[in-house]
Amino acid sequence: WRSHDVLFPRQKNSLPHKSSLFTPGDEAVLSLFTAILSSMFKPCGHSDHFESPHPPPQYWLSLPIYEVVLKFERAKVRARNVAYDTLPVVIHGNGPTKLQLNYLGNYVPTAWTYENGCGICDDDLLFFSDDEELPLVYVAVFIERATPFMDEFLHRLTTLNYPTARIRLFIHNNVVYHERHIQKFWERHRSLFPDALLVGPEENLQEGKARTMAVAVRTRGTAPLRNITAECFAPIAENSRVNNSGPNLVYGLWNVPYITQAYLIKGSMLRSKLSQVSLYVDEGTDPDMVFCRSIRDQGVFMFVSNRDEFGRLVASTSFNTSRLHPDMWQIFDNPVDWKEKYIHENYSRIFEDDKTFVEQPCPDVYWFPAFSEKMCDHMVETMEDNGEWSGGSHKVTCSPVHLFICSPVPLFTCSPAQAIMNFVVRYRPDEQPSLRPHHDSSTFTINIALNRKGIDYEGGGCRFLRYDCKVESPRKGWSFMHPGRLTHYHEGLPTTRGTRYIMVSFVDP
Repeated sequence: WRSHDVLFPRQKNSLPHKSSLFTPGDEAVLSLFTAILSSMFKPCGHSDHFESPHPPPQYWLSLPIYEVVLKFERAKVRARNVAYDTLPVVIHGNGPTKLQLNYLGNYVPTAWTYENGCGICDDDLLFFSDDEELPLVYVAVFIERATPFMDEFLHRLTTLNYPTARIRLFIHNNVVYHERHIQKFWERHRSLFPDALLVGPEENLQEGKARTMAVAVRTRGTAPLRNITAECFAPIAENSRVNNSGPNLVYGLWNVPYITQAYLIKGSMLRSKLSQVSLYVDEGTDPDMVFCRSIRDQGVFMFVSNRDEFGRLVASTSFNTSRLHPDMWQIFDNPVDWKEKYIHENYSRIFEDDKTFVEQPCPDVYWFPAFSEKMCDHMVETMEDNGEWSGGSHKVTCSPVHLFICSPVPLFTCSPAQAIMNFVVRYRPDEQPSLRPHHDSSTFTINIALNRKGIDYEGGGCRFLRYDCKVESPRKGWSFMHPGRLTHYHEGLPTTRGTRYIMVSFVDP
């Protein structure tokens, strides 16, 4: 037997001296140990020795983490000590091994199995028949750094699958750039959150103190919950956030040592066990680390559920607020949010139902939705802000701004096709109203209308001379795709009023 971490029988029907297993200060652990042994063995001879009428099972105390693996059996899970090839029936975590004990508890014995999945996920569920019975939820939002897609995030607060009458809102904004977003949100939706509290950057309130303030304000009431997707469910090493993630990702409810970004706290816990604890402030330590350490020190469990998709976290490290519309540059860092904001809602449907969502106004000319209204507006505003129109320096006279000058998005570069030239063209009656007949220098061309006929301009359109076919009413955000240098000789029809913008991409495979 090993006195410092694992207890195994030295010989049949005998156990080692219990005092050798503990150090001073372990009285609580010693009492637990004695109670367990007393219930399963009878003392013999001396009061600190035990014997069993039957061969004893193995006991495991103060687990050595590197020796522990999970053994998945039929409809149950055991903890296995690989050093001694044993399957302990009593598992005890002490000191730094408690986190590992929580990890094992996510599986052992039936918390999660391959056959049945999560065995505890539906325990103690609450059911409410009426909105008025739902608990009040205090939603605290902390904006501590410039973050992309802020308008979209704030709008989602109004569309949560929870009645807004049962939500109380707290927003701490520490970023001057986002004041306009908060202001616009508040002007539109203040009626939904009558008891909201907003704290702006002029207060110069640091994150830790702002979180403490939110807890203090909300725990004075009677709300049982406070809502502020956890980032990981992994054991953590000393003085670090994440160590390793254990087994491959499975779905269930997980007891974890560290959560961040968004989480839900039971209000009664804030008013009792955590009421006298500094949850967020400790000099030289990030608030998320202080929070998780404080929670663990109080013996309060933190859980992550990955049974549903509750949302996603955005990457903000490359977010550059010096640009006019910085969200446009987030195509690679935050592709899902970028697509939702800038790609037409029906774009993906052209691959599912091309007869409904792809039109053919002229022979071999395909017309389909591509950009959202916001993408068109932001593209035009970005080009005008850049202002480097060529003034007719190209072979075919037009006024383009090449996208590599502004480079918000490297569009249409999928292999094997390559976008050899991408640019925005501006047509004005007093500048360049039309474009003479020409072949595009491409295998095929993509042409996207960026504003509306009849509202932003009059006239315009495209005529394919060979077929004597015109498209005179381009739809904002919709794309023409047609052959380039081979067959489709075409011209840009005169713009008679206003300003017309199109985005063009020459594509060659």
